[in-house]
Amino acid sequence: MVKINQFNQNIVARPIQNRIGSKLIIEMDDMPLSIDSLFCLDFNGRIINQAIREPLLYKDEDSKSWVGAAAKSFNLSKDKKVILFNLDPKKKWSDGKSVIAKDFVENFYRMFTLDSPFSQLFLDIKNAKEILNGEKKIEQLGVKVIDDYIFKVEFENSVPYLFELFSLSASSPYPSHITRMNFEKPISNGPYQIIEIGSSYIELEINPFREKIDKNSIKNIRFDVYNDAQNSIKRYKENIVDITCHTHFPFSQLEHMSKYTDFHLKESSILFNLQFNPNSIPVLNNKEFKKDLYNSIDRIELEKQLRSGVNACGNFIPENLVRIFLGEDKLNSNINSKKEFLNKFKEITITFADFFPNEEIIDFIAQEWKDKLGITVIKEKLPFNMFVEREDTGDYDMCLSLVSPLFSHPFAYYIPYSYEMYGLENEEVYSSLLEKAMLDNTYENLSSLEETLLDNLPIIPICTGKSIYMKDSLIINYRLSSDGIPSFNNLKWKK
Repeated sequence: MVKINQFNQNIVARPIQNRIGSKLIIEMDDMPLSIDSLFCLDFNGRIINQAIREPLLYKDEDSKSWVGAAAKSFNLSKDKKVILFNLDPKKKWSDGKSVIAKDFVENFYRMFTLDSPFSQLFLDIKNAKEILNGEKKIEQLGVKVIDDYIFKVEFENSVPYLFELFSLSASSPYPSHITRMNFEKPISNGPYQIIEIGSSYIELEINPFREKIDKNSIKNIRFDVYNDAQNSIKRYKENIVDITCHTHFPFSQLEHMSKYTDFHLKESSILFNLQFNPNSIPVLNNKEFKKDLYNSIDRIELEKQLRSGVNACGNFIPENLVRIFLGEDKLNSNINSKKEFLNKFKEITITFADFFPNEEIIDFIAQEWKDKLGITVIKEKLPFNMFVEREDTGDYDMCLSLVSPLFSHPFAYYIPYSYEMYGLENEEVYSSLLEKAMLDNTYENLSSLEETLLDNLPIIPICTGKSIYMKDSLIINYRLSSDGIPSFNNLKWKK
């Protein structure tokens, strides 16, 4: 277990120097696939959107309460089916125009008329399903302007993750005063705006109409693509980067770097899964053999070998969420309980993206299956964009996939799994269990969901990642949420 600066000594990994007026350099492991907030599902795209878009709500990480972001305040009805948002007239777009209620309604109209993937999360809005099915007009959507700075959203049913939905960048406004958005340089209602997108970098500058801008404000940010985890710390110490990428910290450096106050480690909601193609290898449809594959992986030993840079996890949701929502550690209690396993075939190819620590995880699994099952694993390492294409088309035997939730709540995982269950034998059973769990979020109901998924899905959960990074000690107000997305509000250099 890594102990972070347990004596609270002010020891930093690089010299402290005056940074006021400097550009902030942040490392990320790849360019975003999209920056349109309604189509941005990749992790890096969501990070950029957090800088340029301000959603309605955010969760205060200290008090754990929901507070207004783009919304000045909000009111939820007693039946939790209607939420009223009051906007702040002082909020401006980066072109100086006021952010008004019509901008939010326009965003929801776009969400459903353009068939955004986020529309599936907002299906409980009144008339949303009928609009997607072409049975009603978009103007009948349950999102209505009250006046210039007040609008309401009406739901058919109460939603247990209601506030989380309105913390998504997908709930941010769309500028109704322009005819067409330029997504190379979109105007912004967030703290920053994009000024340039290069082949391996994105340049931002502060939204000039944000409040609380002073000489200490960080006015320029550059996101630099760099995915060599082993040299990341060297770049940080040499002042090439101010914040290292928090998704690929070199685990061999954990113990040494943890003594510094500019070292940061947080639990992450990113889940590593093995996903297999039953059409490619029919024997994987054998539920008992699949469970043997699941149980043969000693996740605790994996965590040890990777120096606690990951957390062992046999659930379909991260264990930190299980603890937060239920006060329990695990939902699957039978991990590693068997000693003897079926032997169904001799060789399998596992495809994975060329990012740390994917190969290290596959190497461990390969050794486990060789020793316990007599299976030889052939590794296929691909560039990220090629891996995504192969994963989307199902062109693999087995692949290591990452589940990055859109918000930190168990149903951010369980709802997408319902699409994976579509057409399977127990699809209706899972739908019924999901509906029951949404009404009564108990250990028993979530455990039933877990058991159904383990029996039916071609997925084996392995572990969760951690957010680990170095951050210049003079940066103020930069922090990560529990889903690994940073906040860029009111960033400043310390005097």
